[in-house]
Amino acid sequence: MTRILFHILLLSSLSFSLLSYEVVGIGNHSDIIYQLNASATKKVRGIYFSTRNSNSWTQPELIPIPFLTTEEYLGAYPFAVILVSHDRYFLDAVVTRITDLNLRKLTDYVGNYSKYVAQRDAMLERLRQAKKEQDEEVARVKMFIDRFRYQATKAAQVQSRIKLLEKVVPIEVPPERKRIHFTFPACTKSGRTVLELKHVRKAYGPLTVFKDLSLHIERGDRIALVGPNGSGKSTLMRMLSAEEAPDTGARTEGHQVVLEYFAQDEAARLTPTLTVYETLASGSPTDMVPAIRNILGGFLFSGDDVYKKAGVLSGGERTRLAVARMLLRPSNTLLLDEPTNHLDLEALIWFQEYLTTYPGAIVVISHDREFLNHIVSGIVEIRSSKLNRYRGNYDDFLVQRAAAEEQLLAAYKNQQKEIERLHTAGQATLHRFPDPTRAVAQRMHARHGGHA
Repeated sequence: MTRILFHILLLSSLSFSLLSYEVVGIGNHSDIIYQLNASATKKVRGIYFSTRNSNSWTQPELIPIPFLTTEEYLGAYPFAVILVSHDRYFLDAVVTRITDLNLRKLTDYVGNYSKYVAQRDAMLERLRQAKKEQDEEVARVKMFIDRFRYQATKAAQVQSRIKLLEKVVPIEVPPERKRIHFTFPACTKSGRTVLELKHVRKAYGPLTVFKDLSLHIERGDRIALVGPNGSGKSTLMRMLSAEEAPDTGARTEGHQVVLEYFAQDEAARLTPTLTVYETLASGSPTDMVPAIRNILGGFLFSGDDVYKKAGVLSGGERTRLAVARMLLRPSNTLLLDEPTNHLDLEALIWFQEYLTTYPGAIVVISHDREFLNHIVSGIVEIRSSKLNRYRGNYDDFLVQRAAAEEQLLAAYKNQQKEIERLHTAGQATLHRFPDPTRAVAQRMHARHGGHA
């Protein structure tokens, strides 16, 4: 038990330390050694760097980032790991076995989440077919019993079939996920430009989050904001939504733009005295009231759940209700800051399908990479207070960023070779000076950074 607790605590500590590190040594130009706060060292391949000008020389500026992710740590973890997660991307990368809890039974599947879904769907199809065949056979036997129950010549056969039916164990099939058909509330079409930030600066006291930042969003854009925690994603989202104003620069909203902003604390803004149904009905257009039950069903509120007060709901239920309330309001632009937190897989998949057909612009922050893969067509990465824009979904972004890093690394290695060549040439030049002037030349050489 002590060993299990120790490993859990180590995992927790290491997970939090991934964003905090320092360079403790450099091997060759493609290796950097990081010291993690959990007193563990990890040698990782690859670096980030930018360039800066100093005395007419372009000096490499190393920018280390943590390469040891929680997924990589768990992948190399030598002991057993039991986890609960709604992150399908994470489950695909980490787990080798999934236990499904359904109909009061545990069913084991070998493989990651994607393999589990394929195996589960195939099993359910076989189960439904077996259930269909069983129902048909039971109906046939019952028909025989009803037809010949009162015929003496068939009495033995009837009794035999009655006993057969008593031994039949009905096959249980998990209910199929309800397909919710939902029509978006009518909203005017926005102009081509939806939102624009120009030369924006934002600071909190001595901490400057952004300076000279610009971002242009058009109708139909589906953009994910990504970056490390603390990089300014939520700050940027608040400036886009006009919840916060930039210190300098301009925010421009396009023609006929109707915004719906889902903040991280949106669930806390619900009125606790209203019921689930009243929460949606109070802020919905009249023509959307008939759709309330469908929306609530999509977010797993059914039966008497709709009469619960918002104040007694769990954190996950409040988040689901806040998302549902947003969907019933007419809009042509959605700004979503962590809308997938606390959504279980069923509600998350429903919400994902909803957003894939949303006709307006979407800007979203989410740690659910599978969710982003399905709904976005562009990525804006925040790094070192700057924005880097990529086309495609999250997987496309990873490929493009890796290619850019390879190019930067190749350029860095070439730069180091050139610096070394010039350094060697400078040393050779020194030896061509006569002895009385060599000391002066060496001092000049040192003053210029050791380069000729």
